[in-house]
Amino acid sequence: MKYLYFDLIGGISGDMIAASLLDLTKGQVYLKKELGKINLKDYKIRSFKRRSGHIMASCFSVDDLSKTRRVLQFDEIKKKINGSRLKREVKDSIIKVYTNLYEAEKKVHGSGHAHFDQIGEIDSLIDIASACILIEKLNVDRIIYSSVPFGERVAMATTCLLKNKDIRLSKHPYENITPTGVAVITALGMQVNNAMNNQFIIKDTGYGAGSVQIDGFSNMLRVVVAEGKSDFQKDEIVVAQCNVDDMNPQVLSYLMERLYNAGALEVYFESCYTKKSRLGILISVLSKPDTLDKIARIIFRETTTLGIRYFKADRLKLERKEYILKNSLGKARVKEAKGHGYKKFIPEYDDCVKIAKSKNIALKDVLAKFSGGK
Repeated sequence: MKYLYFDLIGGISGDMIAASLLDLTKGQVYLKKELGKINLKDYKIRSFKRRSGHIMASCFSVDDLSKTRRVLQFDEIKKKINGSRLKREVKDSIIKVYTNLYEAEKKVHGSGHAHFDQIGEIDSLIDIASACILIEKLNVDRIIYSSVPFGERVAMATTCLLKNKDIRLSKHPYENITPTGVAVITALGMQVNNAMNNQFIIKDTGYGAGSVQIDGFSNMLRVVVAEGKSDFQKDEIVVAQCNVDDMNPQVLSYLMERLYNAGALEVYFESCYTKKSRLGILISVLSKPDTLDKIARIIFRETTTLGIRYFKADRLKLERKEYILKNSLGKARVKEAKGHGYKKFIPEYDDCVKIAKSKNIALKDVLAKFSGGK
């Protein structure tokens, strides 16, 4: 499996992503050709080298050559990108990043609508489009990124984008992480930490420097292309369990629903014998480490247990993606899982039930029809 890893040494911004990816790919000619497929005029991109500390890094800038300041709103950006000649995958990535920004801006302003200012300027659009174009050129299987250095001048939209993400406090006296940079990695990638057990082989590296240069501070982003030594994905989960033998079992259905809504990965119940040979129920919940407290509160609230035991477990997973599959029966969501020579297609049960009822055909036939994938 091929990975693209964003190592936020000192920060991240849209231009730093573009610069580091250009340093990695040497794709200046390719980028200009692809950007030409967007109906945008009167701008100029520049790529150059700059020494940051003891490292020679790439820089990227966009000059708006128009006489008036241009700010595009969300709907205008979507229309312009969808109307371009870019690859569909690149279009989807750009719109996904801007949707991320739009939702963050709505939260900041506390309304059902967000008005773009700096993030709607031409240089921001070119930064984001360049990042998505170069990422697609690399043809990686997965994008991952490190913890985020949280400096002294972080924008409110950036803070919204970092909800539930790992940060490390830094003393950078400038905006070392920007909404555009954070929007790209949170929309397209997944954060990892030192608990990630995957082993990698580094294939290539690129460095991008930000426009702000202050002695004693590193305003640097490193990108790494790496190959995993295992075809399986690995992560860490928490298994939370408790035994109950004095509770109405009718509660279990409601409990399961609440646990899944809280982010549980898996919930299952088993019959067991408890003290005094009473017939009881073993409740087991798999969750991400950061949702354990929420899971525990629900178990304590909805069951009669007085204690929960939990332990961490490493998990191997097949790589997976979800899409809508359309065939002669209709449309259904399908999960495609693959790795180490395996490929499996798992249709969404609820979607297949709806089709079976509407077509008055056997559910097993619907499941079989959608189990072949694309």
